[in-house]
Amino acid sequence: MLTSAKIQFIEKTFNYSFANKELLLQALTHRSKNNTLNNERLEFIGDAILDFIVGEMLFLSFSSVDEGVLTRMRSHLVCGESLAEHARALNIDTVLMLGSCENNTGGHQRSSTLADAFEALVAAVYFDSNSIEKVKQVFSPIFTPLISADLVKKAAKDAKTLLQEYLQANNIELPEYAIQQTTGKEHAQTFYVSCNILKLSLNAIGKGSSRRKAEQDAAAKALELIEKNA
Repeated sequence: MLTSAKIQFIEKTFNYSFANKELLLQALTHRSKNNTLNNERLEFIGDAILDFIVGEMLFLSFSSVDEGVLTRMRSHLVCGESLAEHARALNIDTVLMLGSCENNTGGHQRSSTLADAFEALVAAVYFDSNSIEKVKQVFSPIFTPLISADLVKKAAKDAKTLLQEYLQANNIELPEYAIQQTTGKEHAQTFYVSCNILKLSLNAIGKGSSRRKAEQDAAAKALELIEKNA
């Protein structure tokens, strides 16, 4: 049950007062608690809103950084583990509503659950306020301190290198890249390349105007999948 004290706690944490408390209730309800009225649909929208807000912040902060680096920076900031860390820091785990089984097996500290709740809260603020500017006002302060030159340096490494470093650090075999399809005329071809990581049961498809670019795109998408599932 979302008590008045918990409502006040969340509103104070985010410095935002909900007109529709039911939206807040839904954002903090895991599907194990309520199979029909839970935060999954809000999480879907919140994910897209966060991508836009953080992407815009990066775009405006780094005028000379190319699209590939901006994408990797955004992926780092909004990946599942990063959002879960924010949720823990904001003590969202203390107000989540989970079913008894999920609660007894540590659901309050599960990264995927916390990340979903964080994204659901973003959507709840959006629908409650009907204002993307209000969402920026509430959530931008969380991400602003993380946008730095160090983040640019980290993201400047190409995706294949970052993926290789991650896999080696976790004792996972290196990915296999393979051309799946080539379209277009010889002077304007588009390559589709798969990045397959057997141990993770992960297969990402990238595309580009050359095999090298397609491999980089596939590696970037593989990294995004790994971060989202963290």
